[in-house]
Amino acid sequence: MRKVCIFKAMARHNTIKRILENIGLTANETRIYLAVLKFGELSVHELALKTNIHRTNLYGTVDSLIQKQALYCEHQGSGRKIIFASDPTKLKEILKKQQRTLKKASIKFEEIIPELKQMMKNPSPYSFAHCYTGIDGVKRVFLDTISGSSEDMHGFAQVGRASMLETAMPENWVKNVYRKRKVERNVAGNYICPDLGIAKNYIKGTYIKEGIAEFAPVFKELPFEEASDFSEVVTYEDKVALISFDQKEKMGVIIKSPILAKSFRALFDGVWKMAHAV
Repeated sequence: MRKVCIFKAMARHNTIKRILENIGLTANETRIYLAVLKFGELSVHELALKTNIHRTNLYGTVDSLIQKQALYCEHQGSGRKIIFASDPTKLKEILKKQQRTLKKASIKFEEIIPELKQMMKNPSPYSFAHCYTGIDGVKRVFLDTISGSSEDMHGFAQVGRASMLETAMPENWVKNVYRKRKVERNVAGNYICPDLGIAKNYIKGTYIKEGIAEFAPVFKELPFEEASDFSEVVTYEDKVALISFDQKEKMGVIIKSPILAKSFRALFDGVWKMAHAV
């Protein structure tokens, strides 16, 4: 029983170390911080013995933790420095700082993407096809289809399955992730769907209801004999996405091929002329 308790304590200690390192502390910072938490107050000499970190490296690491508000020190007589641990909630500031930095970096990165693409010597030099299965696979393919511009996005869609898709995705994923990303990227797209008379109601119940009508897809309808088995096909940039989503099959395929994308786009343009507006 004692061995089991020791094992559990060690496992928990390792978990705490990983969490602290994940929020931004280095391995040495984590060792020092946990040692001070455990023993309450330590001199630099005592801290070096407890952590087995050479005093040469210890001073800089302690200073770093003081700057992060994880530790503070008091100077006693004869120049003796005593290290104390701050309230652990102070470490939240590290996370907040990381989040602010990441947000700024994300905005800056979006700005340089066009320049990075221009720097490519041979953009899109190869073709590929990847198949993704399950709900996570379907989500991945859906998000990839809105990676380009609105003008490049054309497809055949089964609007009747939209409600089933929204129900199956966890935590309102379609609304909070997919449609939100469409708004951020200013992507709408053009779609041809079976003539079931439900496309207009779908737009009213989603895009108009959520106040994002300008990002709703443009639908046209055509009669299809087997409308219930109609899956989604989307062309965008130099890719073609095939998405199958029902009770029995959840999968998506991304094909990167300028030739196939051009062929599917030509097929779409021909059918678009025959379809009638919603």
